[in-house]
Amino acid sequence: METISRRKLLASIGIAGAALATGGLVNVGTQVADGKTDVTDSVYGSGRDKIESFESIATLTAYTCHKDKQVALVMSYYAGSNIGGGLFCADASDTTTVSNGGTVIVAADGTRWKRIYSAALQLEDFGYKDSNTAAENTTVLTNALAASSNITPIQRTQAASVVVISCSSRLASQ
Repeated sequence: METISRRKLLASIGIAGAALATGGLVNVGTQVADGKTDVTDSVYGSGRDKIESFESIATLTAYTCHKDKQVALVMSYYAGSNIGGGLFCADASDTTTVSNGGTVIVAADGTRWKRIYSAALQLEDFGYKDSNTAAENTTVLTNALAASSNITPIQRTQAASVVVISCSSRLASQ
């Protein structure tokens, strides 16, 4: 009898066969067909395991978090602006980090919401907008630059260049 590697086995039966062999498709289909749950519950879990959606940072800060590592999708920094939103994760073990308005948001209940990101951040992620006062945008700039110093060296170079370019071009026009 010839021994076959897992790679060859999976390649020979295809993805549908692999899913069927593991029971993945059967279980999801059975749950939905039996009316026990929906597809979203099957994929993401039920109850508090779902990603909560918020219109703005203000609505996120007003939310009472019930679970550590809860994930929140914020649509925009300011309601209706469609910029500056993103994914955040609740960190119940952190009770001391101060809000910087961008990578760390502290809610009214004390929950620290930490931004989940892998690309360079923009000033809008910290609350920048043209209609802010000069003092408000100075705070935004200060917080963004302080946050960029806490990013790993590879990301710091990329993020800092975006922040500096964005700040100089926008502040010069005010």
